[in-house]
Amino acid sequence: FSGLTPEMVALLEAEQARLTARIDCLTRNRDAIADYLAALRETNGQQEHAPGRTADDSA
Repeated sequence: FSGLTPEMVALLEAEQARLTARIDCLTRNRDAIADYLAALRETNGQQEHAPGRTADDSA
């Protein structure tokens, strides 16, 4: 790209890293909630699959 500076590349890389960290955090939170709901359902005798998780997802 014309006019692309090393500073712009560094800024974009930093933003990408920040977004990746946020996505990882949100994924952990989603998975923790899904696990909590699964435990609640199991305790209450319900065996439903938690939305947002697949059978292939590992905890």
